[in-house]
Amino acid sequence: MPLPISLLLPTRDSMRFLPDHIECVKPLLPLVEEVIHVDSRSKDGTVEYVQQNLKHPNYRYFDHPPGLYQSWNFGIQQARSKFLYVSTVGDTMLPQGLQRLHESAERLDADAMVSIPEFKFCDGKPEPIRWPVHVMIEELRLKHPMVIPPAVNYTYAMRLIPQAILNSSASNLYRTEFMQARPFPTDFGTAGDTAWSVAHALEMKFAIIPETFSTFVFHEKTYSLKEYEVLNMAARMTRVGAEAGKRANYARPHMWQDKLEPYLDTLRALQESTNELHLWRQRYSAGWLFIPSAWKTRALRNQHRKMAAEQFQQLLVQLSTETPNMGSAVIGSAAEPRLLMSARA
Repeated sequence: MPLPISLLLPTRDSMRFLPDHIECVKPLLPLVEEVIHVDSRSKDGTVEYVQQNLKHPNYRYFDHPPGLYQSWNFGIQQARSKFLYVSTVGDTMLPQGLQRLHESAERLDADAMVSIPEFKFCDGKPEPIRWPVHVMIEELRLKHPMVIPPAVNYTYAMRLIPQAILNSSASNLYRTEFMQARPFPTDFGTAGDTAWSVAHALEMKFAIIPETFSTFVFHEKTYSLKEYEVLNMAARMTRVGAEAGKRANYARPHMWQDKLEPYLDTLRALQESTNELHLWRQRYSAGWLFIPSAWKTRALRNQHRKMAAEQFQQLLVQLSTETPNMGSAVIGSAAEPRLLMSARA
């Protein structure tokens, strides 16, 4: 019996990686109710290859104009199953992993069920990378699948900008109805998932399963990154998150006024000083080391980093006492915080 999952396969001139990807998708086919193939005007035989080699009784093909999240959003709207899995070309999921994601999502009633991908290059060599999911698992000391309370989720989403707490969608399972009502934003380049996660962190049931059964492969994109270039990305995302926080107001006005708003102000100041330091280094290369004003900017950046780390710790401590169902995970993390931010470099 298939699981109530729609598999979304977005493609765009994907033949370079498609044959291996289809072989990895085939074991998933008995587990899903339908396959939604959305292609963005491929000219390299991608569509023909998929239709010849991927056989499913409920396969549906759609042609859509190019646009990363535009095509994803269109495909998501076509989904008919309770849950959605996005099979991005090049990235893989084990059948038992999809089953595990579904079991956990059903049990926890999650809108987004996030797992840990393994990172590799095209040649198969592993790449040790820390993504937001690693940070949250480590700091919250997660040992089993758990829903992260919205306020905690939101605080991490804001802190880890421009990285997304969703990590790789090819490692996750989403509730279809939730995604259909909240499309990915299309004006954040290739980081629409980050903007989406900060915009909706306070309203979704976000869960993490601290297990690995998928692979994220670093490979050359089949599209030009210039198509998706966005200026002032981090600052724009912070504004999106701040607006979402003000709308929700956590149902605790004192929390917003006393802790969250000052924290977001510090994050904005950190972004500004970080950008200014980057400009000094970009303009003068190693020569910035001999410019007193550049050193003042660096000192200010480090001050903002330290302040943001301290405010984050205070937030986590308060949330651990006010948030039910988090248990000792948050409390333990707050007692011995291991924060990403440092004053180095």
